[in-house]
Amino acid sequence: MMNMNEVKERLKRDEGLRLHAFQSPAGYWACGYGHNLEASGCSKETIERYKIEGTTKAQADKWLEEDIRKAEQMARNHIAYFDELTEDRQFVLVYLAFMFGWKMGQSKRILKALERRNYEDAANQILKSKMGELGGERVRRLAELMREGEEEPEPPSTE
Repeated sequence: MMNMNEVKERLKRDEGLRLHAFQSPAGYWACGYGHNLEASGCSKETIERYKIEGTTKAQADKWLEEDIRKAEQMARNHIAYFDELTEDRQFVLVYLAFMFGWKMGQSKRILKALERRNYEDAANQILKSKMGELGGERVRRLAELMREGEEEPEPPSTE
């Protein structure tokens, strides 16, 4: 099981806190720790208000927790054996879902590599994907963590 406090701290470190709305490298309006205002249903007027007035750290923390839960659920929905992966590999998948909404239909090669438990190929597919193009150094670190993450323990013997 992932340590959610560690996930939160890593995302806070990498995303940074911005209390006023900003345009992300992917082109959407965000606020807080990379919270996608458009995907969360904010109107143009509300986004304008966040640009001018900003938000609070408490709201940014609340958004972050909600976004992490959504990202974890997204990863679990698309990877049936999510709980069998190491904590490091679970983190990679949740982080990618957090950063990119991880459009699963566009990530079939990553999913197929994971199904085969071929973490080298999964890492390479992450780097080759649109996520790899947009995510820069962070995605390179995530790919390396996918590649080098600790191995899953052997299943218990049934003898």
